[in-house]
Amino acid sequence: MISLRIRAAVAAAVLAVLASPSPAQARPVGRPWELSLAVQDDRTGTTTRAELVCHPTGEGHPQAQAACDAVDAAGGDLNRLTGMPRTLCYHLSQPVTASATGSWAGRLVQWQQTFGNSCELRTKTAPVFGF
Repeated sequence: MISLRIRAAVAAAVLAVLASPSPAQARPVGRPWELSLAVQDDRTGTTTRAELVCHPTGEGHPQAQAACDAVDAAGGDLNRLTGMPRTLCYHLSQPVTASATGSWAGRLVQWQQTFGNSCELRTKTAPVFGF
């Protein structure tokens, strides 16, 4: 027969496992409104980086408050950034890859997209990747 002490230990262990969040439910570590941004020139491999920290105010980015407002307007979905519509760019093949990691409103953000050149990047993502 199993002792009462062993039963209590097993029950406590089961409750601890059930109470802990699964990896899919776990919240990202860090501030809930922070993105690490990077733009890589795909020809040279040179990477430019910026940190965007928002709420209550924007910081760590050359256009912090405007970038925070743009990400807020997109609901944290960088595919929905409005950028600078009606901007014309030359069709010049100088690819750049933009990426963002962090969290927005407590949700994990992992985003990456390659653009034909830096003008196309700014047109679709400004002011967030305008550094």
